Amino acid sequence: APPRFGLRLVDVPVSDVHNPRGLRYIIDYLPPGTVIHRRILIQSQEPRTGHFTFYPDAARIRNGTFVGDTGHTRSELTTWITVQHRALTLQPQASVMDMVTIKVPRTATRGEHYGVIWVQQVARARSGHGIAVREVSRVGIRIYLAVGRGGAPPTRFAISSIAGHRSSDGRPLLTAHVRNTGGRAVDLSGTAGLSEGPGGTTAGPFRAQQALTLAPGQSGTVSFAPGRRLPAGPWLAR
Repeated sequence: APPRFGLRLVDVPVSDVHNPRGLRYIIDYLPPGTVIHRRILIQSQEPRTGHFTFYPDAARIRNGTFVGDTGHTRSELTTWITVQHRALTLQPQASVMDMVTIKVPRTATRGEHYGVIWVQQVARARSGHGIAVREVSRVGIRIYLAVGRGGAPPTRFAISSIAGHRSSDGRPLLTAHVRNTGGRAVDLSGTAGLSEGPGGTTAGPFRAQQALTLAPGQSGTVSFAPGRRLPAGPWLAR
């Protein structure tokens, strides 16, 4: 059966208590020389004793996606991070709290740094034909850590264009081209509503097909699929 275990952030800064991202990820703006601590809950739902490793890894934002590296890839940020336990053994249905400490050195590079905290389990199976299979399962928590002095960089984005078209199989699509114009990474989602259509009709709202993550200066496309029955326009899209 596939492994069953989870990871959850426990400590959230007061400033992020109403921020959905702040409840899920380690997000902060820190001056050089600062130390922060975040507790993380690791829970096993395995029917047997599980062995886990716990470590920081590098990450980047590319093609509209936050991508965590695999295999202990080093970055400037990972050298600032320590975890309380690098290896954990959990009994069935057990959980344990662990501590993540981030020490930002005084020589830290200014700007936003990305990383991930992984909990990993490795399973080994061997077939009757002598072929070894090694399966690695990971679950992680993203880190968005900005370093600087003074006020935090602004969080901004702009929609530069909206277009309607049809896919190769005739499905109507609505796309919004978005650019991150601020100083922090953004995770974008949203809805699209259509009005002033044929005969004064309206449609929607339609949810974005998937979230889009953009680092400062990056741009990408958010897509909406209204459904095959949508008549040809023109429409006013919001």
